Amino acid sequence: MTHALYNELQLVESGQDEHVQLWMQCSATIAMMEEVLGLMNMDARHAKKLLSIIYMKVQDQDVFSESEHDVIMKREVNRFYPIFLNYLQNANYRGASTATVSPKEDTTRVLRFFDAWRRADVKILESFQNE
Repeated sequence: MTHALYNELQLVESGQDEHVQLWMQCSATIAMMEEVLGLMNMDARHAKKLLSIIYMKVQDQDVFSESEHDVIMKREVNRFYPIFLNYLQNANYRGASTATVSPKEDTTRVLRFFDAWRRADVKILESFQNE
């Protein structure tokens, strides 16, 4: 399953925004990510968040601004993505990985940053609406 997701990501990286959005919302894509998270001993409920993070990487010019929280999130996405790809590429079918950095720790880290980034965006939108 890890190799299948790796191959999908290679195709998505060069895709148009609409194609990427459709791909990440597809139930088969979500199921693949849930399975990979299971191999990493992580909660499958993070699949959609992780797909959103991948979208951020693939479509970063459309997602991020120069605001401080966007700059931080972009840096974290750029740090995480190659680690995750390395895991997918090198994991065997039993879920063991030759990656030197634990993908679980890095995935947990990027998910924490994602939650903080999302909270910051919500605050910005709320303050804009209240002006």
